[in-house]
Amino acid sequence: ALISNERYHSSAIALEDTSLCIIDKQYFFSQLEQEPKLMLEVARKMSADLKKAEEHIVSLSQKNVRERLAEALLFLKATYG
Repeated sequence: ALISNERYHSSAIALEDTSLCIIDKQYFFSQLEQEPKLMLEVARKMSADLKKAEEHIVSLSQKNVRERLAEALLFLKATYG
């Protein structure tokens, strides 16, 4: 949403005390222009997120219900123990 200049449609609620850091959009873009290493790391992160989303779409479209349920249970176990 930041790069595409669109509104982000998700929200979150903190379940415990949380610290939040807000970075000004113009400052962020100026840093990307000045720091090629930062731009590369942002591109790598975006690429990894896109790969994960693609794998999720493939999983939803090509696996049967039993396989999707097993995958979801494994994810929950790995994430929450």
